[in-house]
Amino acid sequence: MPEFKSPILWVDSDSCPVQIRSIILKAAIRLDLETVFVSDRELKDVKTARSEHTAMLRKVDPDAVSSIFYVVVPTGADSADDYIVENADNPDALVITRDVPLSSRLASKGLVCLDDRGRIIDWSNAANRLSQRDANYQLREAGVFDERNDRISERNIREFSASLDRHLNMLKKKGVIK
Repeated sequence: MPEFKSPILWVDSDSCPVQIRSIILKAAIRLDLETVFVSDRELKDVKTARSEHTAMLRKVDPDAVSSIFYVVVPTGADSADDYIVENADNPDALVITRDVPLSSRLASKGLVCLDDRGRIIDWSNAANRLSQRDANYQLREAGVFDERNDRISERNIREFSASLDRHLNMLKKKGVIK
């Protein structure tokens, strides 16, 4: 079990695009944020970033360890989601996920989520997002339309990055992060 204390960022990494993980990793290193990536497989970019961050910190303090963690959960439906719901308990935490049901579960705990397109999901809009998702699912099942997730665009990446920065700046103003 990783030895994290009160993570600021939680990442549902199973479906998180590499470009988005890169932005999260850069912010985690720049601000030394306790960040936890959860997936059902090891992610090479996260493992490498943790090692490089630890090496950088040890230039100043030989006992320092990176604030970036990764948790590999058993493969299975919702195993990463369940882990995050059970363990994300810092009220100031931000969870990054594109999973609408997970966002809804976390919003019911009072947490804020950010999807990979930069949209915030919280108690004020989670039920609506879940209803939209369920309605779209029913329409797809009825053959009315075939919804496809578009590939992440440069614009989506910029919007995510800007939204993450806004949220982190808000946490700075609150004194939650340095």
